[in-house]
Amino acid sequence: MSVKIRSSEFVIPKDNPFANDKLDRKKCADSLTNLVQNISGQLVININGGWGTGKTVFLKMWKQSLQNSGFTTIYFSAWEDDYCDDALIALIGQIWKDLKNSDFKEIAQTVKNCVAPIFKNTVFNAVRTMSAGVIDLDEKQLHSISEKAVDEYLVAGEKLQDLMKRLEELAQKISKDGKPLVIIVDELDRCKPIFAIELLEKIKHLFSIAGIVFVLGTDREQLGHSIKCIYGQDMDVNGYLRRFIDMEFILPVPNIEVFCSHIFNQFGLNEYFQKRLQATKGQLDDKRILSDIFAKLCACFQFSLRDIEHCCKMFVLAYMNTKEDHFIYPPLLAVLAVLKLANSKLYHRYVTGKCNSEKIMEYILEQPQGEVLLNTRQGIFVEAYLFAASPQNWRDIAHYQMTLLYTKKELTQPEYLSERIKKMSSENLGELLDRSMRLINNFEGEITNSTLGYLSSKIELVSLMLGYIE
Repeated sequence: MSVKIRSSEFVIPKDNPFANDKLDRKKCADSLTNLVQNISGQLVININGGWGTGKTVFLKMWKQSLQNSGFTTIYFSAWEDDYCDDALIALIGQIWKDLKNSDFKEIAQTVKNCVAPIFKNTVFNAVRTMSAGVIDLDEKQLHSISEKAVDEYLVAGEKLQDLMKRLEELAQKISKDGKPLVIIVDELDRCKPIFAIELLEKIKHLFSIAGIVFVLGTDREQLGHSIKCIYGQDMDVNGYLRRFIDMEFILPVPNIEVFCSHIFNQFGLNEYFQKRLQATKGQLDDKRILSDIFAKLCACFQFSLRDIEHCCKMFVLAYMNTKEDHFIYPPLLAVLAVLKLANSKLYHRYVTGKCNSEKIMEYILEQPQGEVLLNTRQGIFVEAYLFAASPQNWRDIAHYQMTLLYTKKELTQPEYLSERIKKMSSENLGELLDRSMRLINNFEGEITNSTLGYLSSKIELVSLMLGYIE
């Protein structure tokens, strides 16, 4: 079997940046380009998207698209540079790196020459370091240090004013054809809190310049945690961010079915599914079943793109260790992989026989799209598999009670059925009974005693191979 556990590196063709875009986000980029093209004065836009939503890929595709349209763009990955002691130094360094081979090299050089880590290297800091924080100086020494500190402060102020002047000259030269300089700052929310806040404040105080548009790529919620870490839990995050951000654009939720299909193809699963289909003469159509149910589960749990990719790695490795003509029970594999990622404690309780399917149904119902899922054909299919794989002593009694309920007879042990089951429509209850009965009859003694352990052992092995940490 030829499969991959790492998706291919995303390729952004220079002549067509959105050629490999599977999330249909070119429309978003076009709208943002139109906004940037027609704005006057300075502007800070926040592209808001949670971790794993494809924010970085989108920003890189848009950057190339902007360049193709004649914009001068800078891409600064804040997280990669937050080891630097000074956020301003890191940002100016990236500007110089991107412009040193451009037509704006000379003016960019003047900007670089204005920057020095002044405030972080004052005499006071040096004295504190040498004396381990204990300063015991006489009056003459203190007077000398004070004079030097004041001199450094005045020099720093002069250099910052000079820096702003040089930045204005750079912006004017770049934007003379009507296209502003666009500086993209990505992954700000993943930085150390002090670095993230310092960078925000430097952008506000030093880069409020006509002809410069800043684009921040952040998860606003995570950035809020950084702000509270610095300023306290009572800090008004929204009020604070309004000082820095002029407009916010929320990345739209991607089409889960399309993305799942794309990831299956990236990992080589589609090719393997075809081999299984041929090896079993059409009996094992795993692709259709797995992709359909997995997509619905991801939508239910609102999985990020990274979560989806992680589950797909589980599928790849599980299939890698399964012969082409052996059963792997796709509906059960899908829900167990999702549950392992979403709620590992509940997953372990279920696979070790310490709880039954109803506990998982309750957990699914707690999800934003849980009720929607359970009322679909895929939801009933998932529940039937989970029900059939539940501890046999509970399952058999519960199944009998469900049969009594469906035939409108008096329940003999009503405590075995949840209120959800008791209120289930006759159509859904009938389908659940039919599917679970077929599973129980076909795999009696196997789906309960070996199939669940068989699948969970594959998932546990996969977790070890992927270095998954709960």
